[in-house]
Amino acid sequence: MRSRSQIIVLVCALPAIAAAQVVVSSSDSAPSAPRPDATLRLLNTRIPEIDFRETPLGSALEVITAFFDGNVVIRWQELSSAGIADDKPISMRLRNCTLSYALWLVLSEAGGADALLAYRASANTLLISTDADLGREMITKVYDVSDLLISARRFSNAPRLDTSAISSGGSGAGASALQPVEDNASDAAPADQTRVAELAELIRNTVEPDSWVENGGQGRIAVWQNSLVIHNKLAVHQAIAGYRTTD
Repeated sequence: MRSRSQIIVLVCALPAIAAAQVVVSSSDSAPSAPRPDATLRLLNTRIPEIDFRETPLGSALEVITAFFDGNVVIRWQELSSAGIADDKPISMRLRNCTLSYALWLVLSEAGGADALLAYRASANTLLISTDADLGREMITKVYDVSDLLISARRFSNAPRLDTSAISSGGSGAGASALQPVEDNASDAAPADQTRVAELAELIRNTVEPDSWVENGGQGRIAVWQNSLVIHNKLAVHQAIAGYRTTD
């Protein structure tokens, strides 16, 4: 049973979370959309004050989304199928909070113990539904993991002191004492491809394991050079990338 505080906040654009991540689907072919930072600015709009006292969910969402300068779509049929009625009472008081945070709290309150609600912002459109509904959309994204492969290299070609070249008492005795040595190729770091493959396996084992095809799900990871090509639902991309924007 899910706790009352559970809710997934998903933000997707071309690319496109406040309190979640911005992801991009490589399969999108729509015309160019506003940059993700524009979407985040909409979600980060400040709401001066909210005072809900047994306010119906529909009315509460209407108040909050009035601050969203764009299109708002609420899939009431999906919410109804999950047992969430538009007249479910909401009670809370908030001051000087972001639109995304207020929406997070209201959907968490509305979902209760048995339903996980979610929203997704794409360009200037805010979509509110259930996590199950929004989770049906699969996203393909390429992650460059080169920065995770960097390791300290063992330098074996630093000059070394050759004491046999030091003459006693002579002028400039130490001039030829430092002798360079050739680099030892055997000290090179492990192949990047192997490390990328290990990272892919780590993700499969730790990030929603049941979502991957190896465990009966639909998600896939492919290794390409120093990148991971991941095809999975938005919540998985959020767990992998955290809060970020992608151009």
